[in-house]
Amino acid sequence: MSNITSFIDGSKRMYGFINERGNYSLDFDKKDTSSYFIIIAMLVDENNLDYLENEMSKISKEFLRVGETNIIQSLNSYPNRVMILNKIKDLEFEIFSVIVDKKKIFESSGLRCTKSFLKFLNGLLYNEIHNYFPKLQIIVKSDEDKQFMEEFKKYILKNHIPNLLGEYEFGFSNNKSENLMQLSEVICQIIAAGYEESLKSYELSVYMDILQDKLLPIVIWPQELEDYIKKLEQYKSDDYDENIAYSSVRLAIKFIKNNKNSNHIEKQEQVYVLRYLLSMLISQKSNEYISSRDIINNLCEITGREYNPQYFKTRIIAKLRDAGVIISSSQNGYKIPIKEKEILAFVNQTSSMIKPMLERLKICRNRVLSATDNEFDVLNFQEYKYLKEFYDKTMF
Repeated sequence: MSNITSFIDGSKRMYGFINERGNYSLDFDKKDTSSYFIIIAMLVDENNLDYLENEMSKISKEFLRVGETNIIQSLNSYPNRVMILNKIKDLEFEIFSVIVDKKKIFESSGLRCTKSFLKFLNGLLYNEIHNYFPKLQIIVKSDEDKQFMEEFKKYILKNHIPNLLGEYEFGFSNNKSENLMQLSEVICQIIAAGYEESLKSYELSVYMDILQDKLLPIVIWPQELEDYIKKLEQYKSDDYDENIAYSSVRLAIKFIKNNKNSNHIEKQEQVYVLRYLLSMLISQKSNEYISSRDIINNLCEITGREYNPQYFKTRIIAKLRDAGVIISSSQNGYKIPIKEKEILAFVNQTSSMIKPMLERLKICRNRVLSATDNEFDVLNFQEYKYLKEFYDKTMF
């Protein structure tokens, strides 16, 4: 049994520029109480840190107007937002998000005060992000008094000890990159607009499509079936099948809940892939298949390991299907199905591979029977009993 730390590339040091959106209040009778608490980490490999800082500095100079000091001030118009996002979409960073539905946490956990809620958030963020990025240097605004981040600092110091050089492999960094902090704030605002009703905009789909390749699986907490189904309602069309969507998402969530704490590397990989597919399902590209290349690339980003297509198909996708998870596939990739035609796409693709194989096996069997005057049947062995019964009982 492998320890979960062996699942991650332990040599990969990352910097995480953290931003949060929402407040800590649990008094939902107040108008200004947010329904969600959203945390994003803009993740940068330490080898790309200087390059990204230089590129963001150029972008800031390009868009900042006289008297402005923060690129966020340039986001007051739709054209500016699109231009800025198109500038940053090819830069080397990834986005890790944790979305907490405060109302559901309040109802299901018995939390009744800010202190207990903050303690819960500390554990949640730590467990979700540390499992994937054990060598993360966290960067937050130094001039901002964020109660959650102050408590999170204490939590990390309590749960980690420095190495022989007095350094924390997972901890807070003194890096003072204003440009990268501003970029993480921009991203946090955009992602928050997808959840908080007061922030939603018809332009959101455009922004999310631009950033799509940067999004690592979005961790939604609690992971409830109804949350996903509600998000899917916006994609309803004539061929949307609620029963298929409900069953497919339910089985995926059940697998994640049952295996998210597994120490087995393959189980962790399977959980990650499912989370990614679920994240894509409720994004603006819900009706598209995700290519195996894109899924594998995201898996590599998290684990630091390399994957070949054969391993991905046989040890991840096939194992998930063996466990009862419904995953549709076509020549365009994979997805959690929400339509009848997506189920049929998987059946057609599988049939196109199985039928020729059955035909060839039938020909081989008949030729051998003919050559031996029906004395030797290649399927007359216990391990091939199911195949013999299939051919004997069908007109295939």
